Amino acid sequence: RIDDLTYHSSGEPGLCVSEPSPNGRKLRTAPQANLEIINHLQDPDVLRSMERADVLHLTSLLEDPTDIGSSGIADAVASFVQRTKDANPNLIVSLDPGDPWVKLRGTDALKYLYSQADLLFVNSQEFEELTGTDTEATYPARSLRRLCPNGTAVILKYFDRIVVQLPTGFDLARI
Repeated sequence: RIDDLTYHSSGEPGLCVSEPSPNGRKLRTAPQANLEIINHLQDPDVLRSMERADVLHLTSLLEDPTDIGSSGIADAVASFVQRTKDANPNLIVSLDPGDPWVKLRGTDALKYLYSQADLLFVNSQEFEELTGTDTEATYPARSLRRLCPNGTAVILKYFDRIVVQLPTGFDLARI
């Protein structure tokens, strides 16, 4: 069951563009197109729906981390997760940080979101930036332990395969 908590912006729709790059693709959106999410996350109906949820999937909403207000989105999402986890401690948190939240990982909000992640989805470029090592490096050089709790399943998304590993860098599966 999926609750429909769709929010329709009162503003102009943002433009989203996907561009090919050597490491996959780059997604771009209109500056500040996602700022309205901050108010949406404060809606009591949204929080109430999360009290019954099994999984909460989070993403960076593609905002440019250098744009004014971008860290405010991460702050609002972190606050929402904290309120949600207080109301529903068994909630599974799935995090797909995307490039913006990889770049902002040192902020308090993003440190908190990484620490709450039960599932972490990253592509090879994001993984390399988070760990400071190539995705093909050997265990334990690929460790994400400083960001994620020990129980987090890290899902590395490649063009031709998926690797599931622990935050220590130990592979659980290669598909």
